[in-house]
Amino acid sequence: MTAEEAGAYKPDPLPYRMALDRLGLDSAEVLFVAGSAHDVGGAARVGMDVYWANRGGAPAPTDGAALREEPDFRGLLETLGWDPHSGAGGQSPPSSW
Repeated sequence: MTAEEAGAYKPDPLPYRMALDRLGLDSAEVLFVAGSAHDVGGAARVGMDVYWANRGGAPAPTDGAALREEPDFRGLLETLGWDPHSGAGGQSPPSSW
């Protein structure tokens, strides 16, 4: 899904909603991984949880909040509930990966 296809640009929620519809997913099933502050608001406003890899230290957006904000992706697996350091006893990643 592109902004051009949706006819709207981030942070408008329309492209995010259209992507969910195209994939047949409910927003509650999705963790949106954002690389831009503009993605946080758009994804959050359609009901998606957001992990924001704020690599540039941008100010928080005013139109939505991330479930988790980190300076990189290192906290993503923990956010998903998977601990790669726990060995065989740890939870495996979802089969959809």
